Amino acid sequence: PTKSDLNNLRLLIDDIDNALLQLFKDRMEVSKAVGEFKKANQLPIFQENRWNELLKDRLLKGEKIQLSETFIKSIFEAIHEESLRLQNHLQENK
Repeated sequence: PTKSDLNNLRLLIDDIDNALLQLFKDRMEVSKAVGEFKKANQLPIFQENRWNELLKDRLLKGEKIQLSETFIKSIFEAIHEESLRLQNHLQENK
């Protein structure tokens, strides 16, 4: 392996990271829409059953592709926390 090989691999990581950031942005836009729906229908922001189902599903999918439970759990907990933050912000700005 050469320094050029390493640079190419790092460029691939950069491209993947940029794609992940765009996907996170897209996901938060959908979370905002969910928050608007909840607000309009006077639904609670945190819905424990939905969260438990989502996390269980993502952990199973992560396991199938050999990603650690700790990794998947930490990612989806962070995503969920940001989603709740955005939805709470919508509720506060009635």
